[in-house]
Amino acid sequence: MRQCESPVNRDVSAMNTKLPSGTVTFLFTDIENSTRLWEQHPQEMQAAHARHNHILRNAIESNHGYVFQMVGDAFCAAFHTADDAARAAVKCQLDLNAEEWANAPIKVRMGIHTGEAEFEMVNGSYNGYITLCRVQRLMSAGSGGQVLISFAAQELVCNDLPRGVALKDLGTRRLKNLSSPEHIYQLEIFGLPCNFPELELPHARNTAMDTIRILIADDHAMFREGLRALFAALSDIEVVGEAANGAAAVTQATTLQPDVVLMDINMPDLNGIEATRQILATQSGMGIIMVTMLEDDASVFAAMRAGARGYVLKGAHHDEILQAIRAVAAGQAVFGPAIATRMMNFFQGLHNPASQSGNAAQAFPELTEREREVLVLIAQGISNKDIAEKLVISMKTVSNHITNIFSKLQVADRAQAIIRARDAGLR
Repeated sequence: MRQCESPVNRDVSAMNTKLPSGTVTFLFTDIENSTRLWEQHPQEMQAAHARHNHILRNAIESNHGYVFQMVGDAFCAAFHTADDAARAAVKCQLDLNAEEWANAPIKVRMGIHTGEAEFEMVNGSYNGYITLCRVQRLMSAGSGGQVLISFAAQELVCNDLPRGVALKDLGTRRLKNLSSPEHIYQLEIFGLPCNFPELELPHARNTAMDTIRILIADDHAMFREGLRALFAALSDIEVVGEAANGAAAVTQATTLQPDVVLMDINMPDLNGIEATRQILATQSGMGIIMVTMLEDDASVFAAMRAGARGYVLKGAHHDEILQAIRAVAAGQAVFGPAIATRMMNFFQGLHNPASQSGNAAQAFPELTEREREVLVLIAQGISNKDIAEKLVISMKTVSNHITNIFSKLQVADRAQAIIRARDAGLR
């Protein structure tokens, strides 16, 4: 799971006179399947994520690199030389492999590319869209434990590889949203796995590959118009369609094949959660970002379960929305800072015996996770209609869950269920 963080300003402010500009080698990293790991092993992931951050930062900085941005569990680092970037990547993978990760094994995919980019002290980041886009796409095409390197960077490191490291030629491939193919190499590190699945690469399109194609699904015309105006000034984002309800979003996503769908949750005919499920059932590679006013836990996790790769609040700054779009288009998962905080709080309390969910799980082990969620809401005196809205499910589904709860708890009605729940410490 990606918990978004702000750029690493403390690094940038201290090192802005040293950060490379002009010809720069970038190393981008990302934890494979981090969302699943956070969901299944939240407590282990807290320690594992912190250890991962320490290992990567140490490897990068000990090889003269600079971490200029962190987005969730993704590191963005800049180096004066490609040799330093390669050595940092090798050290990262060796040190990660040497760790004992218990139930949360950390496998990191990496991409290395050398190109033109200039550091901007004003915003603490780099400009040079093509270079940054290429290294991000390169990293996103790989698997956990794999280090992919571009032709430009490979030419600089091929005669001075670290001991025990070789280059494997993976051929020329087309990376998503890039107009020219990339000749890709893999760093093979002695003692570590070197056979990985085929690279995750997009199907070729007839449209310009340097443009991210967007579908906006929202029932408020003014909001759609505001996003259109924002994107109109950008060369790398194109709005290819709009939908005013969930059913239209499903149809247009199938017809237009956008790279990213910006999806509202509360829409007529079909809500955004169900629309997301239907779209991804047939087009699993499409990136969907929830852009909504809802920030409760139920909505966030309903979106994650449906397969959304991003969740941004409508009040977010434009830069946050654009960052989410570009990251999701590159195959990452992004959740805005406010949502990331809620997710962390949820995971930290997930197995806390003092928490309501923990109490429900201990007192009523026969209930499913969703039935326990419904029982907690019943104990709070929330109506079926409000439960349906809060969990983004239908009234019929709520009724089915309540019937199952009554049966499993052997109670006759809602009042008895509330008494049982409150006796167990639920409020």
